[in-house]
Amino acid sequence: MRNGKLIRAVIGYVLLSALVVTAVFLVANRDKITSDVIRNAINAVLSGGVPHAEELNFSADFTNSFALYEDGIAVLSSSGIELIDNSNIVRMSHAINMSKPVMKVSGENLIAYDVGMQNILCISGYTLKQSLTYPAEIISADINSSGWYVVLADESGSKATAAVFDSDGKEIYKWYSSERYITSAAIADDNTRMVLGGLGSTGASISATVMLMRFDEEMPYATYDCGDTVILDMRWISSDTIAVLTEDSILMLDGSGNLRGRYDFSGSYLNEYSFESSEMIALRVADSNIGENSVLVTLDTEGELLGSLAVSDVLDISCGGEFVGVLTNDSIVVYNNILKEQSTTDAEEGSKKILIADGGNGYVLTSSAAYYFIG
Repeated sequence: MRNGKLIRAVIGYVLLSALVVTAVFLVANRDKITSDVIRNAINAVLSGGVPHAEELNFSADFTNSFALYEDGIAVLSSSGIELIDNSNIVRMSHAINMSKPVMKVSGENLIAYDVGMQNILCISGYTLKQSLTYPAEIISADINSSGWYVVLADESGSKATAAVFDSDGKEIYKWYSSERYITSAAIADDNTRMVLGGLGSTGASISATVMLMRFDEEMPYATYDCGDTVILDMRWISSDTIAVLTEDSILMLDGSGNLRGRYDFSGSYLNEYSFESSEMIALRVADSNIGENSVLVTLDTEGELLGSLAVSDVLDISCGGEFVGVLTNDSIVVYNNILKEQSTTDAEEGSKKILIADGGNGYVLTSSAAYYFIG
């Protein structure tokens, strides 16, 4: 049996030595090093990694979309994708034409697709797994932490199809919707279920329905009627919790399709939302889409209100773990899940998007660079 106290003492000594060496270097070069560099270096020693590059660079493109990927970022544009690690090294790139590029990330797995067109990319661990032309126009897609993915498409003979593929690209299941248009889909991490957002009509009224599907059954095993609205997005928050965004509410359903909680924002304009965290949801609403003032709201996984805060001049929000980041015209503010301020950092000129990781650190992005910050 190993001596736990001795091991801890050795680890403590090594860690202290590393911190001392870091401190000596920083003091010797204090005229060349900013406070952000000092914080990054010490943070890297404590986390056992290397310091993040202060700046990650990529080509400017008005179609650029961004996501956290591994220890860096993914940049998707109309001409292809780049995966850049935290040392500003392009670990993988692939050229492909997309008119309306969208991507989803789950762990080391990423799917990129062209809305209304047919191109799809699947990536895992910086490796291109598939680059294919789908046989129908793509409505939406989603990928899980195992690399399984679902593709919604507009195929003749039905109002929509939902096809499920394993991590090798083999089709596992396909469902044809004859009654409803399908607006959204999310695939569970257990590789056995998915949830679809359907839209039907009766006369002049519309009706949205959440449908839960198993891959060994032809029909939904559970449904939930959302009423006269449209389902905009969905995500499996956990194995038994589904977040559903509609035009006027956030619904939290369990794995059997039962309502666990609801947050209603009817009468307000939805500016933006963030589903990236598995511990909470953030959204920003306002009285109208005109004006600088809005309200930032955080919800737990039961749909209960955690915090509410009046904000202004907001450009973007992002969730990660128990933190939410807010980008304004001139600053980056990181809050905890009840919207208590944790840190404020000056934003780079031209910043337009923010990405927050689980620990509250993240990137603020301009048209051609991502700048790392510690929350």
